[in-house]
Amino acid sequence: MNGYALCITTSSYPGFACFRGEEMLFEWRSESARSQDLLPKLDNYLKAEGISIGDIGSIVVDMGPGSFTGLRIGLAAVKAWGYAFKDVNIYGISCLDVVAWDEFSRGEGEGLVVVRDAGRGNVYMGRYAIGPSGLEREYGLVPVDKLDRWADNKRIVEFSPPLPRMFRLPREWLKKVDVFELRPLYLYPDDCSVSKK
Repeated sequence: MNGYALCITTSSYPGFACFRGEEMLFEWRSESARSQDLLPKLDNYLKAEGISIGDIGSIVVDMGPGSFTGLRIGLAAVKAWGYAFKDVNIYGISCLDVVAWDEFSRGEGEGLVVVRDAGRGNVYMGRYAIGPSGLEREYGLVPVDKLDRWADNKRIVEFSPPLPRMFRLPREWLKKVDVFELRPLYLYPDDCSVSKK
């Protein structure tokens, strides 16, 4: 990634990190789930470093799964960036992928399941394996009491926040997305529908 790269996550507690090449210039993580603090904080950090919004060449954004409102705020900000600055490259990832990559990069087996609390007795699940054609992954929402069956004897790893590690993912794990096709990874379908009254 050339120039400045920005990583943004809002699937749980919001945060961001900015890189120039491999050097991390700054990082901020909220201590609460208040995603509305994200953009004012980012603006302050960019100004302090003398970086204009137009200097950002790449954005890596966490597409979820996670907080419904948080994901909408983070992705709306990235979409606005993409509309305003046509040259910015946008890469979408799942926050679960970051944890899986950490495990695979340490040589921790060929298959694993990353889980994250989803509330209501469920977990968000990312099931990963390295197959003959490369990385195979599947996402789901699974009741906690049925996780062992879904894990299919793969090692279970608990979720941890993705910053700043999401910048370090190899290209084959990153999905370059067109700003018009940027969609959050929602796994609770009922929460994503708008009912007409």
